[in-house]
Amino acid sequence: MGLANAGGGYIVIGFKEDAKKKLHPDPALDGPVAQSYETTRLCQSVDSFMAGGQRIELQVYKIELKNRLYPVVSIQEFKVSPFFCGKDFLGSKGQLILKEGAIYIRDQAAKTTVIAGPVHWNQLLKVAVLQKQEEFLQQLRLLLGDMGLTLPALKAQRKAHPLNEVHQWIERERKRVKQEMDEFK
Repeated sequence: MGLANAGGGYIVIGFKEDAKKKLHPDPALDGPVAQSYETTRLCQSVDSFMAGGQRIELQVYKIELKNRLYPVVSIQEFKVSPFFCGKDFLGSKGQLILKEGAIYIRDQAAKTTVIAGPVHWNQLLKVAVLQKQEEFLQQLRLLLGDMGLTLPALKAQRKAHPLNEVHQWIERERKRVKQEMDEFK
């Protein structure tokens, strides 16, 4: 929910980060555990915690490295409205992990948190506004196309896109992880 409400993203399963932020394979991720990550079952599990009628779009990919499978979960951003938690979930020690009615978001510190203040609220609003802008531009392009006109791509606007910073961070992290995985080989 947090990733989908923050614009989408990826979860890579099977690596631990040490104190120096270096990734190491998690020995607990064996073949049967890696194989257990399956799109349909994961979707059903996630959907069981969503508010009525909501569904997060996700896909599980399995990447092989050094004869081990590493599940990567791709999570799509919300399309119509943010995702709400549909029921409470208690951890093994009785601690509240999910709260019914809460809206979760993944923040800049890579933590999933309940929207509880202006910073998180503004982050959520940026994602929602960008969704509507993209929808409007798509409809405008179709309308102009029907009239034989085209809407040029606005490169300056793309640079000013509020999520560019997030996308740039994701790209830097991908490169860093790839470099570390290459070192692991």
